[in-house]
Amino acid sequence: MPKLVKHSNPPRDTTLNYDHYRSEIEELLVQAREYSPALSDEQVLQAFDYAWQMHEGQARKSGEPYIEHPVQVMRILVGLKMDQDTLIASLLHDVVEDSADRGASLANLQEQFGDQVAVIVNGVTKLSGLKFQSFEHQQSENYRKMLLSMAQDIRVIFVKFADRLHNMRTIDALSHAKAERIARETIELYAPLAHRFGIGSIKWELEDLSLKVLEPEFYRDLEERINLKYGEREDVIEEAVAPLRSKLEEYGKTFRIFGRPKHFYSVYHKIHKRNKSFEEILDLFAVRVIVPTVSDCYFALGVVHNIYTPITDRFSDYIAAPKSNGYQSLHTKVVGPRGRTLEVQIRTEEMNRVAEYGLAAHWLYKEGGDRTDEQLDRISTWIKQVLDEDSYDSSNQEFLEGLKINLYQDDIFVFTPKGDLFKLPAGSTPIDFAFAVHTSVGLHCIGAKVNAHIVPLNYELTSGCTVEVITSKKQTPTLDWLKIVRTHKARSRIKRWLRESQWQQSLELGEEVLRKECGRRSITLRTVDLEDLAQSMGFRSAQALYVAIGNGDLPVGNVIGKLDPAETPARPESLLMRIFRRGDKQDRNPSAVRVHGMSNMVIHFSKCCQPVPGDDIIGLIVTGKGVKVHRRTCPNINQLLSQPERIVEVEWDASRDQQFNARIILVASDRRNLLHDVAEVLAKLDVNILQFNMRRQDELAIGRIILDVKNLAQLTTVLKRLRQVKEVIRVQRHDQGTDW
Repeated sequence: MPKLVKHSNPPRDTTLNYDHYRSEIEELLVQAREYSPALSDEQVLQAFDYAWQMHEGQARKSGEPYIEHPVQVMRILVGLKMDQDTLIASLLHDVVEDSADRGASLANLQEQFGDQVAVIVNGVTKLSGLKFQSFEHQQSENYRKMLLSMAQDIRVIFVKFADRLHNMRTIDALSHAKAERIARETIELYAPLAHRFGIGSIKWELEDLSLKVLEPEFYRDLEERINLKYGEREDVIEEAVAPLRSKLEEYGKTFRIFGRPKHFYSVYHKIHKRNKSFEEILDLFAVRVIVPTVSDCYFALGVVHNIYTPITDRFSDYIAAPKSNGYQSLHTKVVGPRGRTLEVQIRTEEMNRVAEYGLAAHWLYKEGGDRTDEQLDRISTWIKQVLDEDSYDSSNQEFLEGLKINLYQDDIFVFTPKGDLFKLPAGSTPIDFAFAVHTSVGLHCIGAKVNAHIVPLNYELTSGCTVEVITSKKQTPTLDWLKIVRTHKARSRIKRWLRESQWQQSLELGEEVLRKECGRRSITLRTVDLEDLAQSMGFRSAQALYVAIGNGDLPVGNVIGKLDPAETPARPESLLMRIFRRGDKQDRNPSAVRVHGMSNMVIHFSKCCQPVPGDDIIGLIVTGKGVKVHRRTCPNINQLLSQPERIVEVEWDASRDQQFNARIILVASDRRNLLHDVAEVLAKLDVNILQFNMRRQDELAIGRIILDVKNLAQLTTVLKRLRQVKEVIRVQRHDQGTDW
């Protein structure tokens, strides 16, 4: 065994710390042997010793010894009842990434702890030593690597979940900006992944911890409200449970029954996505009944419905039709004591274990490592599907988008006229179904019959329907299709076709433009080695050269200059000049903005921030469209400024007399005559209202208003006067993309 590297300057109390953490590991081993008697203490303790020496002297942001993190990750995995290799990998999961300078390597781990441990650690380890174009690029490559590793060994994701969960539990030690970034990534990707794998216990905690970072005020408010209702909730639940308990005991049934706590993110989601109030959500009481067998589940359901009146259409049988992540349970809502809505979930002990631990509860390995569980096979198929779909689109943004689409989907099941079954996400359309059948069927889909009736392409399919796709060789995808498809497979194929179609059009146009220009100048293209010419100008092929000419990225005069230096233009066209030349063909309206050094330019005002005269502005060149004007405080400006060659200086032309759209948002206490008072202020200021939407949220009224204003001074006056309206809490400009 290679000699372990020791830290040259060990911290104080090293022996005490070592004994403390080794004692923790020994306690965890006692718990682990309860579900895995054959587990080897010696190998796990050897892994701990290795991790201790690799991390010795390292500290976390919180100041605690780094070894605390892998020990707590192992604790989480013992709670999930994971096997020996996974527990060893949890202790070693950061050594390659953080202690390479001390001799830690995958080869070293493989030699000491075996191939499977090395595979798991490699899957969890982030890519390092490579240069990435952006954080998004790095993030997407790390996810690709993780998915590929999961395809090789699914236990990678269990260590990743435990690692992320402990990091979220200790996130207070990080800066606010970094904590927000990690929390957003957690709620957008890791929590949905936990849902996909059915690990409810981890999903719920990740969501709640993320909410605490992203919406701290809401979290604190909800915490206070729930605590205030704690006694009332316990009383109502006990009042509801008592007759159920009595009746089940009367029938001699074995059972466990208890109140089910609400998860904060679930409350947040219902309030913001379903327009529910705090009171409506907190008045919904939940009970869970655990029984020994499936037949007992249905018997208990009958007992519940005999005691309490069921609410029509609020019953779901996930035992007969399990969710795609393996979840099974009976769900029913009834009118409970005091007229309160009571939600009851009924399941077996095994179903409850699967609901809490998901795929971890299905972890079965034969001798030799063959996976034998149906749930594992479904997850493996899903991972391969995501990776297969990614092969069509290598863009980082599209990969991340596709991963998110594939993560959080409820499934429906539809049939072909021949009876073949297809699984699709809820909300899928005939186009999604057509691409599921075959790419060529999707590309030429012109309509569909659902249950023998003609339906439009945006029709939402439902479980059990029979779908017949109608095709035409003349039909091809359009951009509008992207607005109605739900599956990543359909979206990626459509985007690919549109790109290739546009590429072909640019190729033909570029070839025609160069041929005509050469003919006009009496240059014979047949004598020119176009491949050499293309490569000398930085293109991979002659086709790529034609495409660049066709889409306007390469002026044909530059190519002529290469073919005949005597024809080189005295002044090569800049990007701005190309925009100007294209702009000559467009209709122009007098603009209130001047571009420095140019006149008669095509000007567009950004819809995301809607600048008005008086705002500090910046111009950005958009190929083929002219100059787009943004406010310098626009939330999208940092991304746009990554291309400095497109920036132009612009200024307001005070001589123009125009009206400009301005979006504002108003938050007030909901009261009578609020709308009248706001409209009256705007009328007195002689401001034209283009759009006024007002909605109620809890005790608040939130208004989104679009106005015509002359300049920033007038808009400032409007905002000031609206803030003076009785019980108005907040008024400000509203940029697109801002969360409210």
